[in-house]
Amino acid sequence: MAHIDKARWEIISPLLNQLLDADATERAAQLDSIHRSDPLLADQLDALLKQQTIADRKAFLDGNALHGEANLTGQALGGYTLDHPIGQGGMGSVWLAHRSDGRYEGRAAIKFLNLALLAAGGAQRFQREGSFLARLAHPHIARLIDAGVAAGGQPYLVLEYVDGEPIDRWCDSHALNIEARVRLFLDVLAAVAHAHNNLVLHRDLKPSNILVTDDGQVKLLDFGVAKLLDHEGTSGHATALTQLVGSAFTPEYAAPEQVQAQDVTTATDVYALGVLLYVLLSGQHPTAADRNTHVARLQAVIETEPLRLSDAATPGAKTSAAALTDIAVKRATTPQKLARALRGDLENIVAKALKKSPLERYFGIAAFSDDLNRYLNHEVVSAQSDSIAYRAKKFLRRHLLGVAVTTLVMSALIASLGGALWEAQKASAAAHLAVKAAESARAERDSALEQQRLLRGNNEFMQLLLRDGTKGDPGAIKRQLDRATELIEQTRFEAPIIKVALMRQTAGRYAELGENHIATALISKAIASIKGTPLSAPNSAVPVNLACSLAGYLLREDKLAESLAELDRADRLLAAGAEVSVPSHVECIIRRSQVESSAGHNERAIQLSQDALRMLEEANIRDGEQHRVTRSAVAQAMLGAGRNADALVIAAPLLKESIASQGRASMAVIARSSTVTTITRAGGLPLAALPLARADAASAQELLGGNRIDPRTHLELGLVLAALGQNEEAIAVLAATASAADQTGVRAIALQSSLARVEAMLGSKKIAEAGRLFDSFVAQRNAAARNDSPVNLDMMRMQALLAIARGDLATAQKALDAAQQEITIAGGASHPLAFAMAMTRAELALAGGNADLALTDADRALDAAGHLALQSNQSSDIGMALLLRARALASKHSSAESSSAARDALRHLRPTLGLESASTRLAETLAGSSDTAAIVRR
Repeated sequence: MAHIDKARWEIISPLLNQLLDADATERAAQLDSIHRSDPLLADQLDALLKQQTIADRKAFLDGNALHGEANLTGQALGGYTLDHPIGQGGMGSVWLAHRSDGRYEGRAAIKFLNLALLAAGGAQRFQREGSFLARLAHPHIARLIDAGVAAGGQPYLVLEYVDGEPIDRWCDSHALNIEARVRLFLDVLAAVAHAHNNLVLHRDLKPSNILVTDDGQVKLLDFGVAKLLDHEGTSGHATALTQLVGSAFTPEYAAPEQVQAQDVTTATDVYALGVLLYVLLSGQHPTAADRNTHVARLQAVIETEPLRLSDAATPGAKTSAAALTDIAVKRATTPQKLARALRGDLENIVAKALKKSPLERYFGIAAFSDDLNRYLNHEVVSAQSDSIAYRAKKFLRRHLLGVAVTTLVMSALIASLGGALWEAQKASAAAHLAVKAAESARAERDSALEQQRLLRGNNEFMQLLLRDGTKGDPGAIKRQLDRATELIEQTRFEAPIIKVALMRQTAGRYAELGENHIATALISKAIASIKGTPLSAPNSAVPVNLACSLAGYLLREDKLAESLAELDRADRLLAAGAEVSVPSHVECIIRRSQVESSAGHNERAIQLSQDALRMLEEANIRDGEQHRVTRSAVAQAMLGAGRNADALVIAAPLLKESIASQGRASMAVIARSSTVTTITRAGGLPLAALPLARADAASAQELLGGNRIDPRTHLELGLVLAALGQNEEAIAVLAATASAADQTGVRAIALQSSLARVEAMLGSKKIAEAGRLFDSFVAQRNAAARNDSPVNLDMMRMQALLAIARGDLATAQKALDAAQQEITIAGGASHPLAFAMAMTRAELALAGGNADLALTDADRALDAAGHLALQSNQSSDIGMALLLRARALASKHSSAESSSAARDALRHLRPTLGLESASTRLAETLAGSSDTAAIVRR
């Protein structure tokens, strides 16, 4: 039959799965029903079913047809003899078998997979992947003992046999209460987390795949089957039958991205687990309870918002009082007590796991598990009830047309009162400026009535700012700001403070878009405009606010000394009696925290940011954007200090809150998302950070419009790629980042990008090219920067790496000694650059033939990596330090110890760098070699 394109396949696939599971009579009736409404669809389904039948007829095991069950009884397969069938479905049949080769006694479940599910030429990969998955070992996973393809071409799996009952039925039959169900569910999460750590998704988590034995032990079935059937690496279009695998899911437990044929991630399993927990706790399905047809159930997954757990346990239109009583009895309680038990933290946790967007769900299984443990221990959980802003956003998506009309009316009313709401990329950037101007003027003149009068008097200006929205054109934001700037400069304001406040707010928006040079110029104009006016009086807040704003933009330009000078000027004005509002004072403290962090004074930076947050909260400002900005500053300071786990505790919920409040189409929200990405990479999980980094960079580019890139998110993408050893792509991304940063005046990022590009070039053995690039920007480095600043220390490290590559070990030693002296003074092993420096020193020792010194430095790197790691059981930094240790031991001809260290390294490198990483492959080679010294010499 003709090729079926992706869009058509998304319609056909779920219907085909349903027909494959139906018996002959039901299948014919369903096809007839489909034919009446869509003859072409029915013909395509019929053709696919016939191909399946042909495949079944050709499938033989030692001459016996696959589905001729009587013929298979007593047949031998490897060391097992088939006893009788115990299951049959669209994926194939399952047989109980016993061990019959005399090695030991035991039973196994042997699963025969339909031939159509194995891509042509895939037998070798199937066996190879089966060998890998067989190494999954967890007490709550039914082990995949073996996977193979029989002589007749029939794929099969040998699985640990589990004599148990589906988890939902087991919980009901044992009348487990809510707490006991949560504890049992935590065992499920532990098993899934183990698989995810080994790069295996389940993709079909449901009660029938999660059994509980008589003694209460959870066992997950079919882990890795989807991976075995996933046709990674194939080129061209998949055939109609091989496409079956991508949609082999159960609709009731499928995530929205599975139903919509989008990429699946660990978040896909999180969603299925959320559905399972909802069912276990409430006895009802979150979306499919009243959907009778397959298509309706799929549609509900995408569109229907689940009832809150406590609402599901309340009698209503969907569930009768009698049914709820039965559900409650199976949970050893009453309907009223059940609703109370489910209300609050527990329903917030489930709701978070069931978010339609994968990015809004739990960051991983560990976070899901942590919240449930916090619930059991009566501690504060990270999951919170959806805010009004979040629910409003959902309402907007469902009722876009009606809201659009209402918005037009409300905008006119708001404008007539002299104020407007900023909805960053959808309404009017200029409206935001007007509101912020009113806020700044009100704080700085301490007269709300006066500011209302001033703003009403300038209503004509505000109407000009409100004219035209972005009209779906992301690039219009920059044009709108340009127009606003022109209007500000041309307009005669009744009160000069309004003009200054607007210039300051406009500069802030330019900075969010990465246009740092424009922001700096605007603030400089504002400072010049107030000289000799009452606004520059000793008690005026205006010079303080402008100085602190300018300090932030100068810091982005890598002008550390100039930035510090502006902050010192602001402090002198404050000491002289300048009267500033609490938010303005907090902004100045945040700027100084950022300067201290850039100078490498990390603990001072953290203390300042925490002081700023405390000051804000003491003024009873505990929510809103100002509070989010300040919390973000605390997270950034901790990230700069290498306290990645502490930073993530703040940054992850802050990102969720920001998305709920502002949506994703905001540079401020994208910046906070990029912070989480940076923490993920810096915390030793670059493979997990890669899709986040790509999404951040793409979102920023879409928002900026055209071919413009955001230097910050693009830099992070380049750093993630370099961490994964994908050097060629990293070099290209970092080159584009440096160019964009130079053009927009963000010199600090341009320098970071160039440094990272040098290291990526060295990784690709482009030594001469790396040297030329390094020499080109060393001369441009601000001479006023302190030697102990992170950038200067990294430049010393890069100089050493270049020297090692060139064979100039004396120069490398000199550079590293100077850098190490600064690091020892600034914090030793806890310094954020301690790991990278120790690794470079170990490389120098190996290059000089000093294996003992290399071992010492590798151990120091291992210690430093522990400070940086988000998870002690998987960290790319820990893995790389262990690999370096294995190489040093190999140089000493200690092959057994080297292999052991390499095996330890693999436990970290596989889940964090991936199986294709050069470092992972080297560790695999060293782990399995009896002569590791020969490998290192090569």
